[in-house]
Amino acid sequence: MKSYIFNTLRTGNSPFLKKTKQLLLNAQAQRINFRHALAQKIPQIIKPNIEIVTIALTSKCNLGCQGCSYGKDFMPLEQLTLEQVKEILDNMKEMGLEHVWFYGGEPIMINNSDLVEMVTYANKLGLISTLGTNAVLLTPKVMDGLYQAGLRRIAVGLYGVEEDYNAYVQRDTAFSQLDKNLAYIKRSYPKISISLGWLLMKPTCTEEAVDELISFSKKHSLRFSINLVHYDFPYFTDGIKDDIQLYEEDLPMIHKIRDKFIAFKKEHPTLISSSMTSLNAMSDWLIKKETIDIPCYRYNYLWIAANGEVRVCQKAALLGNINEKKLIEILDTKEHVQSTRDCFNLKCTGCHVGWEKRTTTTPQSRKKYSIA
Repeated sequence: MKSYIFNTLRTGNSPFLKKTKQLLLNAQAQRINFRHALAQKIPQIIKPNIEIVTIALTSKCNLGCQGCSYGKDFMPLEQLTLEQVKEILDNMKEMGLEHVWFYGGEPIMINNSDLVEMVTYANKLGLISTLGTNAVLLTPKVMDGLYQAGLRRIAVGLYGVEEDYNAYVQRDTAFSQLDKNLAYIKRSYPKISISLGWLLMKPTCTEEAVDELISFSKKHSLRFSINLVHYDFPYFTDGIKDDIQLYEEDLPMIHKIRDKFIAFKKEHPTLISSSMTSLNAMSDWLIKKETIDIPCYRYNYLWIAANGEVRVCQKAALLGNINEKKLIEILDTKEHVQSTRDCFNLKCTGCHVGWEKRTTTTPQSRKKYSIA
């Protein structure tokens, strides 16, 4: 009995610990909501509060996504070294930053032993690592090594299902490999956290595509979120035939998709991370684009590009470069503070990154899109 109690507490599976964690998350959400409401009157209270540091390890990618120029026209052949990444992780530890997201391009394109060493080093420092990947190269051998290194979180980009996926990434067997890799991970490491980020764009804006996503999610028991097609990102394009973006004439189908997701959320609340409120706002985010006046919360974020550039997000002002200064010397400067406030006040060309959280943390939008 003592052993059972100890193991329950150690693994965090006790009802008491789960309830406590949920209460803390709710309290944190309330603080963020209050900050956003107050900051619209007093913007000076916005300052850097980094929760996630995303490191684009390389600009290389194994896929040829129609809407992406990463590693091609945008930042070609750039890659951070193992030593650079270790120094970033050391700086994060020194500054009390806890969550690192290893990203790309495709992060598995770097030397596998280097990626394993990066995860091992982050784990040794007590940091939480997430791997942002398309998972096509996340074979059993690669996954085994990363799991042994301490990786417990994976975020997978999903651009359709079956042939729709292959057509978009321009690789004939990519989806089959992705499917096999996810099946292996779920079977071999059932406690690892895997989330799917499904891209809603013109090719996937059909009821059939959503049905296929839902079936895939159920098949692997994987939770998914919805990413909206970018319209103004430095590495995102309109596709080969300008058939990626969604426009006002697509609204009838967008509304059908929205209603389908809302119905699915009611029936399977644990399989879709999007809230009912954010799902209800989806149409406006897709069509109104930069005209949506909802503050950005990227003051809690940091982006380090494969060429060493450091920004609050991919579109924000350049803060510095780790090839010239240490990360710890770049952050918490006047420029960093100003950049976070500019993001909050939408002093940029606009985007819908973080659209779900932005919808639910701003009182006006929460009220507008709330579903009774």
